Formats: sequence, structure tokens, C-alpha cells
Amino acid sequence: MTRAVVPYMKEKRQGRVIQISSLVGFRPIPFTSVPYIASKMALEGFTESIAPPLGKFNVWVSLIEPGPIMTPKLGGKLELFLESIVDSVPGEIGDEVKRIYTANKDQFRIETQTIEAVAGVVQDTIISEKPDFRVQTSDDVKNIAASRFKDRTGNVIMEQWMQV
Repeated sequence: MTRAVVPYMKEKRQGRVIQISSLVGFRPIPFTSVPYIASKMALEGFTESIAPPLGKFNVWVSLIEPGPIMTPKLGGKLELFLESIVDSVPGEIGDEVKRIYTANKDQFRIETQTIEAVAGVVQDTIISEKPDFRVQTSDDVKNIAASRFKDRTGNVIMEQWMQV
């Protein structure tokens, strides 16, 4: 889609590219869906690479980074959802995953959002005169982003997971 609309935006010297990413695009949750996380991390990298050159054409690029969204599957109970993922890992690896998850449960305490709340953030980004490149959709996600992007080496994140 981006490839289809960007030439028109460059020609008109204006436009917006809004990519819907995720909290896991910059702070993956170990032992969860690897394809989903990989696709969101790839989207973040792609978006970071196109933003500077498009800015020269007055085309604003933004990543919307929501946390968990309340859906029928999630039902507003993120912990139960994560526990079901953790419980699905078999054997000795599963035992280790459960031990690490249990010891780090506090890191998973994130407030779920409604679809309407996230849509409001997207709308605000679209109508903003100069939208931010990264837009987190809740205070919880903003706090996680602040800790993630402060840790330039990634060592703090690794130590958190390995302290157990």
C-alpha cells in the first residue's frame, strides 16, 4: 500500500503514512507469537527507513504503537491470555518458560485499551500539524517505550528476563 501511494504524495509534496504497529514491535514479549512479533519489528524498521527521505517531500510518517486491545479473544484479561500461551509450551522448555513468566508477571501488567481509544489516537495523529514519528496509545505503553529506548545496549531488558 505504501509503495502505491507514496509516489502520488511525493508529487503533491504532502501526505501522511500511518503504520499500525504494536508494543511488541519495539519490546517483544518472550515466548509469544514469533511471526506476529517479527512482522511488527519488520514494520518498525521499514517505517524508520522511509520516514527521513519522505520528510523531505512534506510526507509525515508515523508509527502507532498500541498495547493490548480489548477484543473478544482477550476479553480484557491479558494475564489469562499470556498464561494460556505460556501453558502451551511443552516439556522442559515449557517448565523454564513458566518459571520465567511467573517470576516476571509484574512486567505483564498492562492495561488493555478499547478499539475506540486506539482509533482516537490514530485520528489525532492524522489531524496533527506535525505528528510524532512514534505514537504510543496508552500511558502503560509510553512507560515501556521510555524504558526500552533509554537502554541503547538492550542489556537491561536481557537482565530483566535472565534474573530469575
